[in-house]
Amino acid sequence: MSFKDWTIPQLTRGYEAGQFSPVEVAADAFSRAGEAAEFNAFVYLDPETAFAQAKESERRWVSGKPLSDIDGIPATIKDLHHVAGWKTFAGSSTCSSDEKNPARQDSPLVARLREAGCVFLGKTTVPEFGWKGVTDSPLTGLTRNPWDKSKVSGGSSGGAAVAAALGIGRIHTGSDGGGSIRIPSAFCGVVGLKPSFGAVPQFPLVSTMSSHAPITATVHEAAISLRHAGKHDPRDWLATSSNVFQSPAGGEKNL
Repeated sequence: MSFKDWTIPQLTRGYEAGQFSPVEVAADAFSRAGEAAEFNAFVYLDPETAFAQAKESERRWVSGKPLSDIDGIPATIKDLHHVAGWKTFAGSSTCSSDEKNPARQDSPLVARLREAGCVFLGKTTVPEFGWKGVTDSPLTGLTRNPWDKSKVSGGSSGGAAVAAALGIGRIHTGSDGGGSIRIPSAFCGVVGLKPSFGAVPQFPLVSTMSSHAPITATVHEAAISLRHAGKHDPRDWLATSSNVFQSPAGGEKNL
């Protein structure tokens, strides 16, 4: 069974009804990641971690105690964001071995997705250190457009946008200083916006020009994801103290 075009609400309704499980959805995502290897969207995939997270999510859904409305949803992480236990290569083959040691803590956006029960598939490709609008790097080579392999995917969140377009996961972290979410989202036909600075906490703070946000296949899923992404994190002293994406009076239940 393919879950390529299933949205977040469709997947969670299926989990709740016991029609399928996060484990099955994760397995399908990895299958399609393998089939789509020619587009070069990933620098790293971690099935072991993903299936462990998916099994935990499955247990929560069976017991009727999901962590959130995105519990069990497969997600990918841009290779500029830290994931505890994973290396951050930043698209570069010049990093020393010390710099390639696994991260000790999650970046704020990653932490919010982990707390909500998302299943982390792996890390998506970026240009070297994320400093241009085309996703190619000495480490991973060229990331190709999912609609036409002869074209580029844009950048710097090119791998994330390609994964979103191909349905390999539903939430894909990105960052944007001068177009790094907006350019690849436009090139790949997916949804990505640059939030106002401070709306989504970030750490470490690389630039006051940069904002972090999820890339998704649909506007609806962007709204759901941003509600989690905008939660406060004390590590970012420049971030807003309240979640600007939170729906008033519990309106998020309708998302």
